[in-house]
Amino acid sequence: MAAPFPSPSQGPLKPGRGNGSAGKGKPIAPPPQNAPADPFIGRIDLTPYAIDATPGEDGLVAEISASLYIGNKLYTISSGGSNLVTLTTWKDPSNPQFVQQLDLSGFFTTSVASFGNLIAIAATPENYEDPDIDTPESQIRFYKLNPSGKLSEVAW
Repeated sequence: MAAPFPSPSQGPLKPGRGNGSAGKGKPIAPPPQNAPADPFIGRIDLTPYAIDATPGEDGLVAEISASLYIGNKLYTISSGGSNLVTLTTWKDPSNPQFVQQLDLSGFFTTSVASFGNLIAIAATPENYEDPDIDTPESQIRFYKLNPSGKLSEVAW
């Protein structure tokens, strides 16, 4: 039986092909929408929680982020590649709030990920590039988030 859509051997897709009578030879496009006047919903300034308030050195930029939804609340776990990992709540999207910060002293983060209420944080020793120092290997630390927004360490 032939596939209901073109395969690579049948050439590129053509407008209207396989669209039934709705396409009538025209590509399918979403209906036009008006852009919001202000595209920003909310903003949070984490500078007061920085170790070093020098721009670019605070480790609080959301270079690496993961989201969790628990207890009817949306949370973001973020890291800027420093030893700090920040948990933020978006219960009110127009006013996100700082919840908690983890300090992984002696390590810097390279990745964060989430699944359900579990969070995995990849951490590399700060001096891993120094050939004269024997350092511990990188770690993956696991945390769980409870519905009230409290992080607790599960394992590392």
